[in-house]
Amino acid sequence: MNPEDVAGGALEQRATVLETVLDCMSAPVVAFDMDGGILFANPAARAFTPPNAVRTPEEWFERFEVFEADGRTPCSPEDFPQLRAIRGEATDSKEVVARDRQTGALQYLTVTGRPLTDRDGARLGGVILFQDVTATRETQAALRQTAERLRVQARFMETVLHSISDGVIAADADGKHVFSNQVADRLFGEDHRNAEDSDRSGHYGLFLPDGETPFPAAELPLGRAVRGEATDDVEMLLRNPHAPDGTTVQVSGRPLRDEGGVSQGGVVLFHDFTRLKRAERDLQRTAEELRARSQMQETYFHSIPEGVVVVDAAGEPLMINALAERLGGVGTADAAPADWPPEHGIFFSDQVTPVP
Repeated sequence: MNPEDVAGGALEQRATVLETVLDCMSAPVVAFDMDGGILFANPAARAFTPPNAVRTPEEWFERFEVFEADGRTPCSPEDFPQLRAIRGEATDSKEVVARDRQTGALQYLTVTGRPLTDRDGARLGGVILFQDVTATRETQAALRQTAERLRVQARFMETVLHSISDGVIAADADGKHVFSNQVADRLFGEDHRNAEDSDRSGHYGLFLPDGETPFPAAELPLGRAVRGEATDDVEMLLRNPHAPDGTTVQVSGRPLRDEGGVSQGGVVLFHDFTRLKRAERDLQRTAEELRARSQMQETYFHSIPEGVVVVDAAGEPLMINALAERLGGVGTADAAPADWPPEHGIFFSDQVTPVP
């Protein structure tokens, strides 16, 4: 076989392979001659613009209004990758926004251009490749809006949490502290995030309500919340350099779950009820003192060496000491005082005249 035929066949085969590859590409690929006329356009490029609708750079800018990546600044035709490629300049992933003048549709594109040369380096035209990133840009815009909305919401929630009078600590799935409000930092110190799980009771100075027994590490509400358990009003005493006199707190914890219900960490709320606890102890002590005083007064009342009967405004007996009961057989459950003389034989000193 003639070597020239062999070489021609190989070139034809190579051209067929390249054309097949280009036809399979989802990105539009267009080759231009030195005048900007189209030499080749793959199916994706032909789908991008109707057949023969755009054949030169001038026609491209007549059909499309092209802007820089900001979507506002017009893109100069001389700076467009198509003409730059024809001039022998390479362009990589230039972002442009194309608005179809006929339909008004916007497309966000990245355009890469390369000069088209022969084996000797002589320019024959140029090649450009489009990537339609409209969907990606729209997704990115939606994500930015969502991210900004979440940032605003997070700042709002953080402001709220820093404004409340209770301490709040949140931990991730590994138990690492990821958030704490000012009250929690004041109670535990700003270095509380560095404590190991096994030593949190000792590091924070957490005790059972007796104030002596260290709170069991496995029962700490934050650890339980991270493990998916809820707790309510767990009482503990906090005593550390930041609270040397001791602070009584009630702790409630909840797991932090994702939309699928999987635990992603936990959060606890510390309510300082030291004053309430102190008031409760003071009230209990006062009640005990009053009981003791009442018992003492009752003992003294019954020790008086005279019979004593105390009645209310209606004449009903309120208190009768032991001597009065013994002398007259009078009891608070007996008849009304008006009926006592005949009932209990109460007379004046002549022992004849009944006391009215």
